[in-house]
Amino acid sequence: MKFLKSHIVFALAAMAALSSCSEDGYWDQYSEADNKFSFQQSSVSYKYSSPDFPSTITVQITRDDSNGEATLPVTATTDAAGISCPSQVTFPAGVSCVEYPITVDAASIPFAEDITVKLAITDDDTSISGIGAITVSLYKDFTWNYIGDGVYTTNIFGDQWPQPVYRAQENPHAFMLENLIATGYNIWFMLDDTYSQVQYYPLQATGYYDQGDLTYYLPNLSQSYVDGDDVVFLQQLAYYSGANLALLARSWESITMPAGWNN
Repeated sequence: MKFLKSHIVFALAAMAALSSCSEDGYWDQYSEADNKFSFQQSSVSYKYSSPDFPSTITVQITRDDSNGEATLPVTATTDAAGISCPSQVTFPAGVSCVEYPITVDAASIPFAEDITVKLAITDDDTSISGIGAITVSLYKDFTWNYIGDGVYTTNIFGDQWPQPVYRAQENPHAFMLENLIATGYNIWFMLDDTYSQVQYYPLQATGYYDQGDLTYYLPNLSQSYVDGDDVVFLQQLAYYSGANLALLARSWESITMPAGWNN
């Protein structure tokens, strides 16, 4: 974990001369208590293909009072390598919104994994009704190249159809089935180096809703296998909530791969 912290510093308003003092002997100065801060949202997600992954991702932070310069401490927490976050952000005088930069070494970010960066400011610094924390989710996708149509067979849904198949440019053992069950929901998996075993198939949303709840695929890898051009899964359809899975159905499904898929 990375914990990046600093103390907040507020700049006092400059005084023209000693004659600017108030009659009761107190100096006129910028009020720290009036200046509170907020993130624009509590969560945000970014998904990029490998060539397009940016080196910097920004998060907007606003403040209530733009008078004077102010420096705000920000605590950043992440388990990911290749992520760098400053411990503070400075608001120039007259500016009420700044962009907090998250620096990313794209080469260090793993493919097809959910990476999170959590940013937070203290309760004392947060505006009334403001947002004091944000979770930034990052995902580096493969570059998928179309290799032809195969045939997908599902016993769970009792159907069969021509299925576009894609192969990862960065890893020839990774394959993606575009819009497999529903439009906008791609499913990907990885085979071993000899294309003879299903090595990886993460929990993935299918796009199919059962009684209003989104369902997910998570096959039993120990009983999934490759037979010639057929990649066969003991597929499990389930609800997913947090860390809990509720199984709806289990049955065999397969994708007959297009010609030349493993060359």
